[in-house]
Amino acid sequence: MSSALPRRAFLRTASGCAAGVFSGAFKNLTGSETLGASGKPGANNRLVVAHIGVGGMGMTHLGNMLNPVDDKPLPDAPPPEGLDWDLWLGPLPWRPFNRRYHPANFRWVMESGGGQIRDRGAHQFSTILWCMEADNQTSFIVEANGTAPPSGLWDCPVTMHVTYQFKNPDWTLEWGQPGVQVGKTEFGNVFWGDSGHLVLEWEGGYRPANPEAIDFKLPPGGKEVYRTDEYEDFNMNHKADWFKSIREGHLRPAVDIEIGHRTATLCNLGNLSYLLGRKLVWDGEKQQVVGDPQANRLLARPQRFPYLL
Repeated sequence: MSSALPRRAFLRTASGCAAGVFSGAFKNLTGSETLGASGKPGANNRLVVAHIGVGGMGMTHLGNMLNPVDDKPLPDAPPPEGLDWDLWLGPLPWRPFNRRYHPANFRWVMESGGGQIRDRGAHQFSTILWCMEADNQTSFIVEANGTAPPSGLWDCPVTMHVTYQFKNPDWTLEWGQPGVQVGKTEFGNVFWGDSGHLVLEWEGGYRPANPEAIDFKLPPGGKEVYRTDEYEDFNMNHKADWFKSIREGHLRPAVDIEIGHRTATLCNLGNLSYLLGRKLVWDGEKQQVVGDPQANRLLARPQRFPYLL
C-alpha cells in the first residue's frame, strides 16, 4: 500500500451475515470499510435521489423475479480435486458436497444464501435506503409470506411478498417476488409518491433512470447529491469512492459497514418473518425483535469450529 495513504484499518467486502460482526469490531477503529453493493454509486441513483429529495415520496419497492426450484436433484458426491470442502463451508453446518449446492447454487439454500431477497435484495435495499434518506431508520415492522418449493435441495420460497413499515418519517418498503412489473427489465425499484411514481431499473447501475430523473433540474434550495464521479463505469466508481474515503478520512463510503449491516438486516428479517409465519417488530437500537424470544434465538446460529467469526 502506498506510503501516501494514512495507516488505517481496511475492509473491502463482507457477507451480509458477517456485516454486523464487523460493524461492531470497527466502531473503535479509525478505518474506512465498504461493502460490495457497487450499483449504489451509479449516476442514475444520484439522479433519482435528487428528484425524490425535492418531492418527498412515500415508497413501494417491487422486485420482479422468482427463486428457482431444484427440479433436477443430484446425489451427493466427492468434492472435485483442488476444492477444500471443509474450508469452503467454513462456519456453516457440515453437509456433503453436491453439484446442486456448489458452485453458485448455495444462494438458493436458506442457511447459506437466503434466496433472491438476500442475493438481489441486498443491492436493491441499499439503493432504496439512500434514495429515501433512511440509512439511519434502523427500526421497522416486517411481515412476510411466500410459497415453499415443492421438492429438492433448495428451500428458499419460490414466491415471496415482504412489507416493511418505517416510522418518523412514515413510509413503506415492499419486496415482491415476482411482484407487479412496472419497468421494462427483470427487476428494479418503483418509488411511489403523491404525484406519481418513478422507476429505477435494476439497482441503477446497468440501466438508465426515468426521463423525469435524467431531465430533472435542481430548483433553488434543492439538495445537491454527492457522488464520486471519476469513471463512467459504476463498479470503478464504487472502488474510487472507497479509495477517496481512505485518502481524505472525513468522507463516509457510499456503502460503509454500518449501512451494509442495516441492509443485510432487512434481507435477513424478511426471511425470518417468512420462516416463522408472523409479523416481527425490529428494534434497531437494541438489535433485537421486540417481545419474541424465539425470533431472537434465530438471529444467529452456532458456528462450526474452527471457523468462527
